[in-house]
Amino acid sequence: LGNGTTTPSPLPVAVSGITDAIEITTGVNHSCVVRETGSVWCWGDNSFGQLGNDDPSSSVPVQVAGIADAELLAAGHHHTCAMLGDTTARCWGRNDAGQLGNGTINDSSAPVAVGGATPLTNVTDIGVGSFHSCAVLESGAARCWGDNWAGQLGDNTVSTRTLPVAVNLLTTASAIDGGNGFTCANTATVEAYCWGNNGQGQLGDGTFTERRQPTLVVFPAFTISGGRVFENAGPLPFTVQLNIDLPVAVSVNYATSDGSATSGSDYMPASGTLTIPAGQTQGIVNVAITNDALVEPDE
Repeated sequence: LGNGTTTPSPLPVAVSGITDAIEITTGVNHSCVVRETGSVWCWGDNSFGQLGNDDPSSSVPVQVAGIADAELLAAGHHHTCAMLGDTTARCWGRNDAGQLGNGTINDSSAPVAVGGATPLTNVTDIGVGSFHSCAVLESGAARCWGDNWAGQLGDNTVSTRTLPVAVNLLTTASAIDGGNGFTCANTATVEAYCWGNNGQGQLGDGTFTERRQPTLVVFPAFTISGGRVFENAGPLPFTVQLNIDLPVAVSVNYATSDGSATSGSDYMPASGTLTIPAGQTQGIVNVAITNDALVEPDE
């Protein structure tokens, strides 16, 4: 917890000496922050050098040596990575699967350049899984490195990589993050893609099939049909029953019953949006029909 003790606390406690944190991340048993100065401070377990120095495990924050311009942080089980102001990336800690990305499998308590002798540049985001790491580049491409037992590096193999490799199919990535054997990314077109381990359906593609390259996350789609509004009927409520427990938006588009809706005519289409709040399974949309007309919703 970084408060100078090893006593569990059911309530939030202040991390000692940190009053200017701008970024935070946590691993299995360690935590790190970026401070306003760009320096990185970590605390907790340091069995593999994941605190970024040679100190023993620490119950208070200690500074990571050699980093003065960090902007983003991400932590895995026992390693930590940072994106720097010069658009390069540094990682430190456990490296048995190449998750530091410097071309070796040697643990390092000092930050090492991702890419080794040819540092990875133009990094805009960084994400870390249990034993692998990934970055998004300015071009929208993504790179991953480290453990690949379930295809979480996205290069259509299960080969461990000690240097960054290109993620297949991604060309407009904007953000990336990793889990236990899987990875997900957002794109500039507001789509989500995931790949790797899918034993619990964590890829969101409607299957439990392992994917070795990005697959589109499939969001629920619903059709509202039936119902009819007659002349001067006013807003029409629709109730939709959903067998899920998460927020979802449903769009309802209207057209005239004879299909003759055109701009300027007496048959004007209207639209509305139904939002199902989290924890609920039904909602009502009220849509005002433009002009007096016989209309019915599209199926």
